[in-house]
Amino acid sequence: MDCFKNLVLISSHQDKYVPFDSARIQICKSEPASHVEMANNLLGKLQLKVVYRLDVNFNIVDSSVDSWIGRTAHI
Repeated sequence: MDCFKNLVLISSHQDKYVPFDSARIQICKSEPASHVEMANNLLGKLQLKVVYRLDVNFNIVDSSVDSWIGRTAHI
């Protein structure tokens, strides 16, 4: 697949819906083999020049249920 040359992955520790490493398609030492295989399947077929992994920290001043459960950072 040569549709994409650059890839930007955005993650936040405040997002409680998607695990941080999963949003970054990043492999940790403790990942099960199935996660490693999934990451390789996602990125292995792409011929990318650059992969950016951005960690964002939102200034969330809202104290609603959405911010408490991590939904605000997700959306």
